[in-house]
Amino acid sequence: MKVSIVKMSAMALGVLLYSQTQAQPPQRPDKEEVFAKLDTSKDGQLDKEEFKAGAKMRKEKVSEKKDARKAFDRIDANENGTIEFDEFEKAGEARQERREERLTPDELFEKIDTNADGFVSLDEFKAHKRPERKK
Repeated sequence: MKVSIVKMSAMALGVLLYSQTQAQPPQRPDKEEVFAKLDTSKDGQLDKEEFKAGAKMRKEKVSEKKDARKAFDRIDANENGTIEFDEFEKAGEARQERREERLTPDELFEKIDTNADGFVSLDEFKAHKRPERKK
């Protein structure tokens, strides 16, 4: 009888530990470490080439010069041609805020279904517009 209680306790503990590890969100890398890794010249700033190389490391689709340029210019708030850590940090915070503002599919459906009949009509669909992106 003792063996089965011990086995059950061990199994319950294993399930609890597994559920706890699965419930933990993945750790985000430290912003300063990421910035330092991207800053290959170690001058405390990211130039356009370092920025593009970092984007390629993250496998983002900024390989086109136009896309990389837009992203770089959006982050370079003081328009000096480089990205300092404070600009890099602010861009990361803004990205996180945008993620938190996203609606779940259910919330989005409820927002579009203005007459709450459980269906989205063509008129309701047309009336719903995505907010314009800031340029």
